[in-house]
Amino acid sequence: MRELRETMKQFHKMLKAGVTAWKIRRDWFGDSGVPVSPELAQQRADICLKCPYNQEMPVWELFASAVAFAVKQQLKLKSELKLRVNGEENLHVCSACLCVNSLKAWTPLKFILEYTEPEVMDSFHKEEPECWILLEQQEQQNLQHDNKDQRISER
Repeated sequence: MRELRETMKQFHKMLKAGVTAWKIRRDWFGDSGVPVSPELAQQRADICLKCPYNQEMPVWELFASAVAFAVKQQLKLKSELKLRVNGEENLHVCSACLCVNSLKAWTPLKFILEYTEPEVMDSFHKEEPECWILLEQQEQQNLQHDNKDQRISER
């Protein structure tokens, strides 16, 4: 009976750890749990590397303990998944949105647009129009517009 209790405790602990890992992955990559392609992450990182908003600052001092924990877990998961881009050691924190650029480069655009405050998007438009977020957003809008035009012409 004692062994069964210990086994159940271990099972519960492992299950809880698995749920935590899933939540971390979902919060970072969205419900699909899939990062963007390495090529797209590298393209994004290359733009961040040249951006004046890519400021070197201590990441852990920026965030309160709960947020710091989530960021640490995301960085750990990123490492476990072997998600790296060239120049990553020089990707820091975006001073406009306070995101960790080495994580953000792997995040699907849908979630970035959903969670980025309008004021931050405005600052990108005014101060850094070459930000990959704006470029990808425009590309997405153009594609949607082209698809709409195609559907109309097919009628």
